[in-house]
Amino acid sequence: MKTFSIIIIALLFQACSHNLGTLSIISTKDIDMNAQYIQIANNVKGMGTTHIIFIYPTRFTPITVDEIVNDALHKTGGDFMTNCIISSFQFYIPYIYGQKKLIIEGDIWGEKSQLKYDPNTGE
Repeated sequence: MKTFSIIIIALLFQACSHNLGTLSIISTKDIDMNAQYIQIANNVKGMGTTHIIFIYPTRFTPITVDEIVNDALHKTGGDFMTNCIISSFQFYIPYIYGQKKLIIEGDIWGEKSQLKYDPNTGE
């Protein structure tokens, strides 16, 4: 009976995580290749999430890479990301709740002349 209970519990809780890839550089903004850029922040995460309540998702459009890159760049006001890792995570407890996430993590760079974020003070 104990083994049967463990199997039922294992079947109810499902989770999965995948590394979708690594990128050297990524941006959704126009980049001036003649400008000077400085690193603004390390290991910034951008994320997009879809919740599943009962069996209904809270959004019907897929999470895009543009969306998660924009989320990360908006947090610091940067122009592009380097050393990026894109991964996905999802879990689902049948007929109760679930989540799907797309996550990007990397270093943020911004144009030196338009710096809005001071890495020394964190402001």
